[in-house]
Amino acid sequence: MNKSQGSTNTFITEPKCRICGDIGIIDIGNNTYTDCDCAKQRKKQDRVDKLFKSARIPKRYQDKTLDNFDQSWQQKAYDYAVDYIKNWEENSDNGHSIFFVGDVGTGKSHLAYAILNKLIEKGVPGMAASVPDLLDDLRGKEDNGAIEALKEIDLLVLDDLGSQKNTEWVTERLFIILNSRYADLKPTIITSNHRLELLEKTEGWPRIVDRIIEMSRLVKVEGRSYRQRSGRFNG
Repeated sequence: MNKSQGSTNTFITEPKCRICGDIGIIDIGNNTYTDCDCAKQRKKQDRVDKLFKSARIPKRYQDKTLDNFDQSWQQKAYDYAVDYIKNWEENSDNGHSIFFVGDVGTGKSHLAYAILNKLIEKGVPGMAASVPDLLDDLRGKEDNGAIEALKEIDLLVLDDLGSQKNTEWVTERLFIILNSRYADLKPTIITSNHRLELLEKTEGWPRIVDRIIEMSRLVKVEGRSYRQRSGRFNG
């Protein structure tokens, strides 16, 4: 062969989908076409990816699941989280919410984000926020779009309620969000280190606590800090 001609190697790869040949549509007869199952799965995954992106889940909690939660440590809380996901349709229709309460490091946030992660995988629009950070983000903004999103999203996680600095403005914003979700039967998962009877003593909080009681199941997450139990601070 003349060296100037060179050579060309053609590699043909097998299609991933043997039904449509990766085209994404299939002929069902009479000049009628429909999406192949592979295309439907891609669209579903694209939607889930977008939901995760918009959920604002902190990196530390993006991998939190019920599978990697030590259920022997908080069995009752774990069982309730499993049941909540299993019965999501009923919980969603009735606005059933959760108030995880317990000391620092007992697994409240892990459970809350595990529920959110699993339900987003199932296609449920959700959003998460640390309450102090959320209120800091909202402060000084005239655009009400963020507030509306928090009021309307299908599932909202409010992490670390009670650790924010309380002012009249803070109290009013929290009530606006929670009252709207209560009225519209929008499920909310709340975590807090503070018992409701203590939060209620804070000026302006009785009506917030009343809404939480009305809309939520109180789930106690008790015991020593997991970080202490695992010996992370023992050198």
